[in-house]
Amino acid sequence: YVIKSFSEEDVHKSIKYGVWSSSKNGNQTLTNSFNLAKGKGGNVYLFFSCNGSGRFVGVARMKTQCDNEKYFEYWTQDEKWPGLFEVEWLFIKDVPFREFKNIIITMKDGETKPISNSRDCQEIPFTYAKTMIEIFENYQNTNTILEHFEYYDNRQDNYEKMKMSQKEAQPQEQKA
Repeated sequence: YVIKSFSEEDVHKSIKYGVWSSSKNGNQTLTNSFNLAKGKGGNVYLFFSCNGSGRFVGVARMKTQCDNEKYFEYWTQDEKWPGLFEVEWLFIKDVPFREFKNIIITMKDGETKPISNSRDCQEIPFTYAKTMIEIFENYQNTNTILEHFEYYDNRQDNYEKMKMSQKEAQPQEQKA
């Protein structure tokens, strides 16, 4: 499946914490595929891209189905992404869309377009996904999100401290 993230920061958090979440419908689609694949001894692979980036930034494997009772409170858009599932990152490298230009698939709406035009949770037929994995394996990249990991870690630490301060202040405000 193609995963479209709104921000590189959220991909950083996914790498750091080994989790992901999509929209309610996206999570249901991914969970259904996860359970089907698991029943057949297979896996679900996720090809991550950030909106407007012009590249895929990595590939992860779903480790669990989505738990709709869990919630990750540190996405860049608070409380927008319900549920949570675990992922294992297999490739973390920037691969430009041009490397995938020959992969043309039928989209959810029935149109035929390059894989780079996919929306979030677009299923990729197995033969094309296999080709995409081969491209990731063989592509000699010059940079990755890991080069910016310290920057995103510092932003994440500050964000978590701010969230904790807000939580600690709430009971005091409620008592007043």
